[in-house]
Amino acid sequence: PIPRTQGPLRVLDYGGGDGTLARACRDALRADGFDRPIELTVVDHFVDERADREIRFLDVTDFAALGERFDLVLA
Repeated sequence: PIPRTQGPLRVLDYGGGDGTLARACRDALRADGFDRPIELTVVDHFVDERADREIRFLDVTDFAALGERFDLVLA
């Protein structure tokens, strides 16, 4: 189970392409009653040009320099 603590749940989808899996994960958490904010980050070799406010898209080079921690990693 994911701890129900303060702050947003930070989800990393490594190799996530267009973010489909990250969105599905978020939607499943919401359907299960998870009510904390959810921040989605998708990393891939090619950054999707359809980036939006819901997902932060990063290429592999930018991610390597990021130095952030995540609560849930999809790969």
